[in-house]
Order: sequence, then C-alpha cells, then structure tokens
Amino acid sequence: MWNHHNENKDYKMAHNMFSDWRSMERNALNGHELHAEGTPELADDEHEETTHEPTWDWRNKIEMNEVKNVYTGDATNVCKADWAAACISAFEARSKIDKRQQGSGWFSMQQALDCIKPGKGCDGMNYTTCLHYFRNNDFIGLEKYFYDGQKNGECKQGDQWLLKEGVRGNVITQVPSNNVEALKSALNVSPVIAVMKADWENFQLYSSGILTDNQNQCT
Repeated sequence: MWNHHNENKDYKMAHNMFSDWRSMERNALNGHELHAEGTPELADDEHEETTHEPTWDWRNKIEMNEVKNVYTGDATNVCKADWAAACISAFEARSKIDKRQQGSGWFSMQQALDCIKPGKGCDGMNYTTCLHYFRNNDFIGLEKYFYDGQKNGECKQGDQWLLKEGVRGNVITQVPSNNVEALKSALNVSPVIAVMKADWENFQLYSSGILTDNQNQCT
C-alpha cells in the first residue's frame, strides 16, 4: 500500500475490514462464474438505445434496497453468494419500478442459493442462471426465507406456508460492451448488474479515486 501511494496514481488504497485477511480468504467471497457452456443465453436482447437524461438517481425515484452483505462474520465458512445478491437486487429494483410487488418487495437471496438446480449455491454460480430461474418461479419474501449463508440448504420453494410475492422475472436485456452511452441509457430504465474483476488487492483495498489500472478492468 505504501508503494502504491508513492506511485502517485489516480486512486487511493486504505485499510478496511479485510486488511488482515490473506488473499485466498478475500478471494473466497468472489462467487460469480463466467458464462459456461450449457448455461441459458445471457439475455433476450441488447440495449442499443443511447439517449439518456443528463443525470439520473434511482434513490430519488423508488425505494432502493440496501447493499446485500454476503459475509456472515465467519471467515472459515464463507458463502460465495455475490451472484445471488446481484440477481435478487436487480429483480427487487425492477419490481419497485413496475409496482408489481404484493408483499414487502424484498426477495430472498437464500431461495436462490437453495433452490436453483443444478447449481452450486455457496460454491459460486453465474448470475444468468439465477435470472432465468426466477422467470419460472415466484419469489419468496425475505422476511419468510432469511439468508443464513449456509451451504446445501433445503429448498423451501414448495412450502405452502411461505407467502410467495406473486412476482417473476421478465425480459432480460444486456448492455453492449464498451458502450458508455448505452449504459447510461439503460440506467434510465432500471438499475444494471455489473460484474467486476474483484480478485486483485488494489480493488479489495480501494479507498477513493478512479481505478486506472487497465489490466484489471471490468469483465
């Protein structure tokens, strides 16, 4: 970190809750897998529109969900649930925009971990598989199906006592790569899932500024 600051780069690093973790422990939180052969197609369509408002902040337009924390406090038993957090957060936001929720509007991340089959749950998956699963299955409310970060949990999708939210996924749209204007336009429609390359120390200990190491860009 000292050497980094002496290089006068455009961003700063600082100590955080993961500073005393080893690299393998920090990387254990990264569960998203690249699009694998046999996985459902990523999206139905591409968002090619490039017109957008000069500024846009969803926090001023809908009730936004809190950032989901997949870390339960036990570094020896980490659940790689970032893919599920991204998937569920996207659907929560879309449900709020469409005013489709019947319950709280906050969905269960644990449902994705337990019920998507075949799947690896806490061992990591591709968020696309999650998006497609909820096209055919109703969401269960967070208050009925809490996230516990446990592996190999029993799926409660068929539990008649658990209130379903009455909401399913809809059209999945992908933003073209390296198209900043299309991304800005897509953000006028709904929040967007972004997959980051998060297995390098400079990102994990990032504090402020703009990341400018081109060899470690988004995937």
